[in-house]
Amino acid sequence: MASVELVRISKTFGNQIALEDVSLKVNSGELLTLLGPSGGGKTTALRIIAGFEKPDSGSVLLDGTDITYVPPNRRDMAMVFQSYNLFPNMTAFENVEFGLKIRHISKSVREKKVLELLELVGIKDKKDSYPHQLSGGQQQRVALARALAVEPKVLLLDEPLSALDAKVRLQLREEIRKIQQNLGITTIYVTHDQEEALSISDKIAVMSTGKIEQVGTPSEIYTSPKSVFVADFVGEMNWIKGRVVDDVAGGIECNGITFVVPSASGKKIGSEVFLLVRPESVLINEINTNGLCAFDGKVESRTFLGPVTRLRLKTPIGGLLADVTGLKAYSLNIGQVVSVTFDAANALVIEVDKKETND
Repeated sequence: MASVELVRISKTFGNQIALEDVSLKVNSGELLTLLGPSGGGKTTALRIIAGFEKPDSGSVLLDGTDITYVPPNRRDMAMVFQSYNLFPNMTAFENVEFGLKIRHISKSVREKKVLELLELVGIKDKKDSYPHQLSGGQQQRVALARALAVEPKVLLLDEPLSALDAKVRLQLREEIRKIQQNLGITTIYVTHDQEEALSISDKIAVMSTGKIEQVGTPSEIYTSPKSVFVADFVGEMNWIKGRVVDDVAGGIECNGITFVVPSASGKKIGSEVFLLVRPESVLINEINTNGLCAFDGKVESRTFLGPVTRLRLKTPIGGLLADVTGLKAYSLNIGQVVSVTFDAANALVIEVDKKETND
C-alpha cells in the first residue's frame, strides 16, 4: 500500500488546458475515483500518475517521494485500460503470467500465483482460452488479474467498465471493489459514470475543465455539493428559484410561497437564490407533515425507472421532479393534482449570479 499525491499539476496540449494547478492526495489503501465529463482532465491526471504523460509543472509523489520523472516501469504501479490490451496470441494464463516472467519469477511460483489470481477474478476455468474466445467481461477480468500479478503499490483503472453491457458492468464493479478491499491496494479509478463512482469509492474527486471541483466521500458529494457544477453533474437536482426575504431565519420566497432555509441565514434580503432539492426529497400527498410547507402540484408525466417512478410536476414554484417508490406511483394519474412538500430546512442554497451554464 502507498499514498499518491499530486502537487499543483498543470498540463496543456497545444492551446488546450488539460489540467490547471491540480492538487490531490490519495491515502494508502484508499479507492479514489476521478469523476467527470469527457474533457474534464481525469484521464490526463491518471496518465501523469502512471508516468505516460509528463506535467508542464507540479510534482507527483509516491509515499512522499518525488516520482514526477521516474519512468512508468519503475513506479511500482499497474494500469487497467478500457480496451483490455491483452496479448492476442497468449492464453488467459499466459497474459497474467507475463509480468511475472519478465521479472524472472520461478515457474512454480508463477503457476501458483496465476491460478490464485484467475480464481480471485472468477475465471480460473478459462485459463487456457485466448482473448478472442472470451467475452468482454472475461477479458477485463484477465486484464485485472494481470495488473495485480506484479503486486503493484498502486492500481490505476481508466474507464475499465465502459465497454461492457450494463449487467456485466454492475457485477464487475462490485467484484473490483471487493478485491480492492481484500487486498488493501491503493486504487485510482477513472469514470464518467456517477452511479459507478458513488457505489465503489472511498472518496471521489469531481473534475471539470481541468480543475477539481470537490473532493469528498460519496455521501458528501451527493448530499452536500460545494459548487454549481457538482450539484448539476452528480444525480438529478431540482433548481427552485427564489428571493431572500428574511436574513435571520433564512426565509426564501418562491412565487408567493415562503420556505425557511437555515443555510440562507445571513444572505442579503432581496438576493436571488436557487434552492437545490433532490427528487427523492420531494414528497407527494404529505400534507403539512412535521410542519413542512405544502402546495399543489399537477402530474405532467410519469417515467418508470425500476426501483422508483419519476414524476414531473407542474407547481406554483416551477417544474419539479419527484421520485416515488412502491405502489403509490400507480395510483397517481397524468393530470392529477396532488399535495407536494419537501424539507426546505435541508435544502442547499446557491446564489443565482453564481450559477454557471453547462451547454
